[in-house]
Amino acid sequence: MDQVTQQNAALVEESAAASESMQDQARKLAELVSVFRLAQGASVTSAPVSVRPAPRPAPKMSARPTPKLPKPAAPKALVKESTSDWEEF
Repeated sequence: MDQVTQQNAALVEESAAASESMQDQARKLAELVSVFRLAQGASVTSAPVSVRPAPRPAPKMSARPTPKLPKPAAPKALVKESTSDWEEF
């Protein structure tokens, strides 16, 4: 139980650090974008946003037996058998 509590505390610390980092990045981005100016009287419009529907889950496959494929032919021996000093284990 103590280990889980320590893991949770570590995750909270990581999350807080990530949040601070994102805030800092947002501030820097705002500074960089502030360089761009609009002409007086120009209005800001957002570009149209395309929304994609969520992907559908794959259809469930029926429990069909898989077809039996013919067994491949045994490979031909590539090395000749030798009667040297080899022993079997």
